[in-house]
Amino acid sequence: MSSLGWSVALVTALCVVACGGKAVIDGEPPGGGGSGTGGSTSTSSSSSTSSSSSTSSSSSTSSSGTPPTCESLVQDYPTALEEAKACTPELSVEQCVEEASSELACPCPTFVNPANADALEKLDGMLASWGALDCGKDIVCLTMPCLDIPGASCSPSTGQCIDDAPN
Repeated sequence: MSSLGWSVALVTALCVVACGGKAVIDGEPPGGGGSGTGGSTSTSSSSSTSSSSSTSSSSSTSSSGTPPTCESLVQDYPTALEEAKACTPELSVEQCVEEASSELACPCPTFVNPANADALEKLDGMLASWGALDCGKDIVCLTMPCLDIPGASCSPSTGQCIDDAPN
């Protein structure tokens, strides 16, 4: 199997497992680029992909120090998101107040701590690289809407921003 074949197989497997049953298909989805509340194709993914060029340079290399690939972005994004969700339960101020994309392929909003500027810059750079590499060109997200998450709080047990129950 070619490198591209393995790439598609890896993204498919990751998407089916991590994306809650999203499908990878060849070519355009029926009806073109399609969009719906939270369920758009990742070729036109959420507003998070419109990062400025200054932030995209933050992810010009993967965690191994090489230029990013779609696979390395999928592998590294959850770690960067976890870093962005870090918070300090002992603080009495709200920390989990900024929205970020929950994943690369079929993102929905999740809340992060804006004090983690380096992690947020890394996320923005990864989203920009995802778009620049056209990683989601064959991924079609189900047209299920994202949950309406009203906010998040800092978990005293994990020190992570935990999204509140949906409305």
